[in-house]
Amino acid sequence: MRGRFAIALALVASCALWNGAERVAADDTGGPTTTAPAIEDIVPAALEDQSDPTVPTVPELVGDTPGVATTSGPEVTVSPAEVPPNGSARIGVTGFPPGPLTVSVCGNEARRGSADCNMTQSQGMLSFPGELSDLTMIISEPPTTCPCLIRVSSTANQDVAVAPIVITGHPIGPLIDPPSFGDLVGVQIEATEAPKSFWGYFRPNLGGPTPYYVSVTVKNLTTTTLHHLKVFAAVGHHDTDNLAVLTFGDPGALAAGQTWKQTIKAVVRAPAIGTLKWRTSVTGAGQTVTANSTTEHRPILLTIAALLVTLLIGVLIMRALVRRHIRRAERAEAPPSEIIIDAHSVDADEHELELVSR
Repeated sequence: MRGRFAIALALVASCALWNGAERVAADDTGGPTTTAPAIEDIVPAALEDQSDPTVPTVPELVGDTPGVATTSGPEVTVSPAEVPPNGSARIGVTGFPPGPLTVSVCGNEARRGSADCNMTQSQGMLSFPGELSDLTMIISEPPTTCPCLIRVSSTANQDVAVAPIVITGHPIGPLIDPPSFGDLVGVQIEATEAPKSFWGYFRPNLGGPTPYYVSVTVKNLTTTTLHHLKVFAAVGHHDTDNLAVLTFGDPGALAAGQTWKQTIKAVVRAPAIGTLKWRTSVTGAGQTVTANSTTEHRPILLTIAALLVTLLIGVLIMRALVRRHIRRAERAEAPPSEIIIDAHSVDADEHELELVSR
């Protein structure tokens, strides 16, 4: 009886904690997961009404609005902004990692990379962390038509920034894009479990709703300002599973070489167990660019509770088998029942048989 009572108590406690966690996360009448074909397809519909309790894929955001987005990265200034060919201008750069930089005069907004730039008359300079680096440069004419700009790049073009410049007398022509595009933006998504209070420790470790800090980073890899960028993100156990759809803001106008980053706090609904795949996609800059990352969530208390319940069930089964064996042994060792014969009855029977035979 004590074993059965312990199992019942453990199950009741686990169910109570689980149900309490579900009520804290949301009043969800549907299943914990929803199947969807793609992030881009599910997000716009989900964002229309995130208060609908029948939509199980909407995350619980902390606060009324997502976290404040920040924009950072290298910047270039040109003074004066209009010079004649072979005139001079002062070029200032900030935000680059420390190391050598290449400064070039480019036409066609440098859309085709170094092919649009006057590389033979480029100049080098050094960047220092947290400081403004500048130089006075002779503005030579680029090999292509304007719109023109000053292009500053780090080693292997890992960081690029531009600033417009008007070269008086240099012809202006239509913009020409390269034959094929690579990704116009670099995208990353990262997720880490949010710090928990003492009482908030139990729900995630029983497989209930788990809070995460989720960050999405978008970097402009081109030499032009990108507009109309939109960020979509979701999380699930695989590509078509959505435990939560994450709401991020729009990067807006993202200048060349700039990086936009936003972090939100979202709650992944139960069951938040095992591998979680975080997915994001960015549209509005050529082809859609996607990025993924994974996290592992192992609810310790749920694992311990499952082991204890399994152990108690095993003990009860062993106890029942032992009792059954003992009962069988007792029946096998019991003496045979004694048969009592009445002598008078036997004599009477023999007398009746003798009369019948006569």
